[in-house]
Amino acid sequence: MHPDPHQSGPCTEVVLRLSKQTALPFPTMLSPFRDDFPTELIAKILCNLPYRSLLAVLGVSKRFNAIVTEDPELSVQLFKKSSKVYVKPCDDERKNRCDNTLMKKFSDPFRFHPALPSVSYMLGNSVEKALFFAGDREVRLIDLLIANDFVSIPVVTMMDISVHAFDVVVENPEGVRLVDFFLELAKESSVVLEDSSVFGEDFGDEEPTRADLLGDHKFYEGIEHPIRKGNLLMGTLMCQFPSSGPCIEVVLRLSKHLPFLLPLSPFRDTFPTELIAKILYNLPYRSLLAVLGVSKRFNTILTEDPDLSVQLFKKSSKVYVEPCDDERKNQYDTFMEKFSEPVRLHPALPVVSYVLGNSVEKASFFIGDNEAFLVDLAIANDFVSIPVVTMMKINVHSFNVVVKNPEGVRLVDFFRALAKESSVVVRRKMTRAELMGDHIFYEGIEYPTRKGDLLMGTLMRGS
Repeated sequence: MHPDPHQSGPCTEVVLRLSKQTALPFPTMLSPFRDDFPTELIAKILCNLPYRSLLAVLGVSKRFNAIVTEDPELSVQLFKKSSKVYVKPCDDERKNRCDNTLMKKFSDPFRFHPALPSVSYMLGNSVEKALFFAGDREVRLIDLLIANDFVSIPVVTMMDISVHAFDVVVENPEGVRLVDFFLELAKESSVVLEDSSVFGEDFGDEEPTRADLLGDHKFYEGIEHPIRKGNLLMGTLMCQFPSSGPCIEVVLRLSKHLPFLLPLSPFRDTFPTELIAKILYNLPYRSLLAVLGVSKRFNTILTEDPDLSVQLFKKSSKVYVEPCDDERKNQYDTFMEKFSEPVRLHPALPVVSYVLGNSVEKASFFIGDNEAFLVDLAIANDFVSIPVVTMMKINVHSFNVVVKNPEGVRLVDFFRALAKESSVVVRRKMTRAELMGDHIFYEGIEYPTRKGDLLMGTLMRGS
């Protein structure tokens, strides 16, 4: 049984095809996480992300930030809400856990905060000197929100960490936090020794501290052999010999560990715009559309860079531009390679839902029950191809659709001409579309062939 050709909305086949091709971030409003998408379901999906990915999600939008910070399970995963039970990490994080042989045999299960091994700190200094480094840039721990994160999941109310000839004992009945640990480490390592001679060291007239007993090995490197017993966390402080400032190994390790520090994103404000543009140039079309919504800066880079504007089909190009590897498999290139000059069709062309004989205002995009009309979207004025063509000649059953635009044929030009030609009355007061019977559902263009400024092809129709 065929659908009524005059019914509103696309046929079932088109809807099914669109649901498979969730190709549509062209209209950003058709994101699978639109405003009416259930918050609870988004939270369940995000629970499967590792710690650093969750931090990245915080910067996606105000809604996602609220979901991550207000959901109790996600707050635990971010070490911001206390948990008395162990929560397993996702697969991506397991390889980074402190789950050595000793822990498995003698310790209750737990997870350390990912920031712990990445803090740059020299024993004997104040807590203000506990830093994160990325290249030449440094940020103080106490200036960051993560300073008040809990050190572990589940939370512990006491830490007893052995440091050479002394212990660092930290207590907090509500749960030990990162800043608690480094405050206590700074305090204990700065204690002045009353009689250093018992340690066999001669410091002259100076008043040595516990940190001085470590000699050159007083650069914090993390905690090894961690063991949890109920609310108590024990371990041994790892110290390292420096070169000058934080050692090279620490800086290299830090450059891998960030970003729990969103300010230290590799694309911070000082990162050269030209280099960002070159990196983005390697992304496929749909990824570039997603980048448009990342930030005002990225949106500006995409829309103002001439090469990227071509990749988005928004700026005309008289030469062919190779797609990235991810897009090549989606090209209509078997026929093209033999008979056509190289061309890339706009990715929106095969996923527009349109019934021949209707006005251009009925050309739309569907995902589920959400519909957006082509004429209402910015992509309506995108060029149909790279390179641009000034004329299209598309065969449709017993007639041709000819589109001309000396500045380059755009999506809206094509669908306006298709609507006009398919609505022409030919005989018995019937339009060309009505003479096609049930096969009036637009499905895309096959056998596209470009000869200079002319693009030819055959319209695919569904029933």
